[in-house]
Amino acid sequence: MAVLAFSVTRLSRTLSFAIALTICLAVPRGPQAGETTATTQLSGLADQGATAQKQGLPVRDRVILVVERLVVQLKAALEDAEPPTSVVVHLRFPNLRSEMEIELPFDGKLEPEGAKAVKKFLRCRRTGRRRKIAPGLLAIVADLGKRYQGHTIEIVSGYRAPPYGVRRSKHFQGHAVDLRVEGVPTKEVRDYLWQNHTNVGVGHYVHQDFVHVDYRPRQNDVAWSSKRRGAPYRINPKWARVARAVLAPADHDHDHDHDHGIGHLADVANSVSNDMATH
Repeated sequence: MAVLAFSVTRLSRTLSFAIALTICLAVPRGPQAGETTATTQLSGLADQGATAQKQGLPVRDRVILVVERLVVQLKAALEDAEPPTSVVVHLRFPNLRSEMEIELPFDGKLEPEGAKAVKKFLRCRRTGRRRKIAPGLLAIVADLGKRYQGHTIEIVSGYRAPPYGVRRSKHFQGHAVDLRVEGVPTKEVRDYLWQNHTNVGVGHYVHQDFVHVDYRPRQNDVAWSSKRRGAPYRINPKWARVARAVLAPADHDHDHDHDHGIGHLADVANSVSNDMATH
């Protein structure tokens, strides 16, 4: 919304000069029958410009006066507009040779038809079996689609059916997805997810160049990295500490770390290994 408001303000400054100059020199007149609201408002601005002309204001000052009032009206209209509740996301799943474009609500709660389509799209690539995808995970994907609008989200893995994984894998529950965002460095996607979401697990698979993200309500957040196949996994790596430190208040303390699962590596190691071992 802020970006849109800024764009409108900038557009007003660059394009409205010529319009406002014409308005300032226009002959004042009242609203005519059949005029639209926008036309009536424009007539009002013309009257303001003409009044300023009668007051003997220089042309430059009259232009500034009308443009300022026009910008105020545009900003008011933007503030009255309803914020968007969903975003159109383009998904590609190379392993299944499929693509889809879907409107995802920011709360992840799809209508039955949409939920069925996503369930099919994110099916197990090895068995073809399907499972409902958690709204919490879809909300994360929707936010990613909003952040990187115009970029395709490439799915590496969605739902997985046993035995293709390990016990308690978030993929088994429809709570995890491995992905990339085309045209965006994986490190950037990783940091964005970790900084802007809680109740999550975020894993960076450097050699394979993708990010694992899972929705894990009522569990500690956890981040990890894997540099190459077979290499030891690093839990709570430096990038995770740095990414969240940027958002932490000056009095960031141990209790805040506990809330996010940082500093409690022993408690989360088993949970992480369940997800990491599947890759």
